Amino acid sequence: MTVHEKIEVDLEIKAPADKFHNVYSCRPHHISTMSPDMVQSVDLHEGDWGKAGSIICWSFTHDGKTKVAKEVIEAIDDEKN
Repeated sequence: MTVHEKIEVDLEIKAPADKFHNVYSCRPHHISTMSPDMVQSVDLHEGDWGKAGSIICWSFTHDGKTKVAKEVIEAIDDEKN
């Protein structure tokens, strides 16, 4: 059985938008190094980092529980960050 959920979070980031966009879109595997207490790992399952159609698996902590999510990158808008 597959469960689909949507998680939205508002948080303050002390970085310019272009730098955050670059890390999140092209190097999301660095996020586990930047926030190891919240994101344990980010693995590429299919495709290439920073490319539409790629599948990324996230292992993270939410409400004190470890969870896993797969993300399909549909599009990356570099112009609007």
